[in-house]
Amino acid sequence: MEGSYNSAPFKGVCLSVVIPVFNEEEVIGECVRRVSAILNREEIDHEILIVNDGSTDETLTRCLALRSLGHKIRVIDLGKNYGHMQALRSGLEASEGNFIATLDADLQDPPEYMPEMLRHLIISERSESNEDNQVEWDVVQAYRLDRSSDSFSKRKLATIYYWIISRLTGIKVIPHAADFRIMSRQVVDELKKLAEPKLVYRLLIPSLGFRIKEFPITRSRRFAGNTSYTTRKMIGLALESVVSFTYRPLRIMSLLGLVISFILFLAAVCVFIISIVSSTVPGWGSIVLLMLSVNSMLFAAIGLLGEYVGRIYEMSLSRPRPRWNEK
Repeated sequence: MEGSYNSAPFKGVCLSVVIPVFNEEEVIGECVRRVSAILNREEIDHEILIVNDGSTDETLTRCLALRSLGHKIRVIDLGKNYGHMQALRSGLEASEGNFIATLDADLQDPPEYMPEMLRHLIISERSESNEDNQVEWDVVQAYRLDRSSDSFSKRKLATIYYWIISRLTGIKVIPHAADFRIMSRQVVDELKKLAEPKLVYRLLIPSLGFRIKEFPITRSRRFAGNTSYTTRKMIGLALESVVSFTYRPLRIMSLLGLVISFILFLAAVCVFIISIVSSTVPGWGSIVLLMLSVNSMLFAAIGLLGEYVGRIYEMSLSRPRPRWNEK
């Protein structure tokens, strides 16, 4: 790719960097300093949007103080803790750049990768009649080459998470890719249209068919403080990922209901035959037959209801139709 970039590869580019924070008073200053340093050095016009997700420490105060140091900062305060994904969503909705990066404040995903990631989104093919930047990729998604900086339990839970999600949803998930990415304005505008109350961007973006460039990074250890991303939150993310992107669990229960219904129907037939060909306690056959028949119909109704609920769920998502290009 050398030689394909012009002498001013970031001309006309404005990068919005969205940084969600929750109790990151020990980290946010260094995070902003490093982001500003690398973008200023590369002469990239930018804005830094810090989204305070209901921090209970001095995070908000320190974010506001950073503006007096000359950094291009905008601070969005959510008032209470809504969660990481909602904080990201608020930052995307407030962003004004033609490219948008999302980055965690803990500096485990080094911001020094951003200029190279941004270059992958920009093809600067200059001619006398066209000096505009053209986008080849829609998203550059960073993924971790290894998770040695994470705890053993977190590495194992992450491996299980990606395996389960890929099997249940059918989405081509990028393993060990979190929320360090750069997107074009078109992608963000599409994401902003979605009315879903809860979004999992690491799955949503691949599911919408955007052109994604995978970008390997070496993850660092947390700069300071302790992570607020507990095992409980990881399990919650896994459940949210399944519920938001597939109704296969509901379909499994529907099929199970139909299978049980069929088994109960066969059992009812057997009871009917036994009551005819052999002597049984008077009334036993009719009672058992009635119970099996009613339960059979109930389970069949549950299975059918599950299918209708699944269809309603898919329609309620109102996600964009598949993107296509005529070749």
